[in-house]
Amino acid sequence: MWTSRLRPRGASGGDFARIELTGASASEMEANQSLVTRLGGDAKAWLSAVDSALDRQQVPLAWALLFAPQDPRSNDLDALRREVLQRGCGDGQ
Repeated sequence: MWTSRLRPRGASGGDFARIELTGASASEMEANQSLVTRLGGDAKAWLSAVDSALDRQQVPLAWALLFAPQDPRSNDLDALRREVLQRGCGDGQ
């Protein structure tokens, strides 16, 4: 597990967010890497894999797939990424 503390610019010293990141097991990471390899450059397959992960309540996998550097360039994937950022970060600023 990795823990980080973030404080917005201009906030007082006591105002911060604590973020804990925990990695999946080695076998789960291997399975996910295998999935990425199988998806290749097929944008529809990537979208389907993201939807499938969300249907199974595997949100971390869905976001990892959606923001993976290996994903193909696609207007549909770009639109979904923008929607996720806007919903999670307001206007993305």
